[in-house]
Amino acid sequence: KQVEKDLNKAKIFWEKSCNRNDGEGCAALTTFAENKHDALILFKKSCDFGYKFSCDHISNFKDKISEREIGSLLNLTKINPEIDLSWRILKISGVIENTGDNEIIDATIVCELLAESGTKLGDDKVVIYQKFPPHQKKMFANIKMPMVPAQSHHANCFIEKAKFSTSN
Repeated sequence: KQVEKDLNKAKIFWEKSCNRNDGEGCAALTTFAENKHDALILFKKSCDFGYKFSCDHISNFKDKISEREIGSLLNLTKINPEIDLSWRILKISGVIENTGDNEIIDATIVCELLAESGTKLGDDKVVIYQKFPPHQKKMFANIKMPMVPAQSHHANCFIEKAKFSTSN
């Protein structure tokens, strides 16, 4: 409920700004409904322009963004899951890119383990305890995930969630 109230207040603010022929307000209004991360960016821009309303709401609003939404700002690329059935482990390496404007930490990667037929046998999770600076890529290597089902043939991995760094 509080998030909805904050969103409505911010939307009204941008509507008033747009009605005063403020291009920044109109641009913000058109992208406002896209997602909460966009709204956070707009609050920051508005705060930088001296709008106290936006400055007051940055930290409050940032706390309302879910870890799943924060995780969606990270791209997992060059993922290389290797299944070693003799040891029943999954080893992953890859690159995580932070597409957002805030430092992100502790990315949870989920790997769905699939049989040769494509049947899902289960999944495993691992947290990459690193800092991911804004607009940068970071590599991780040889992360081992134990207890792979015996008939695992391949794995599909994705980022489930993450957190904003408290140093932002």
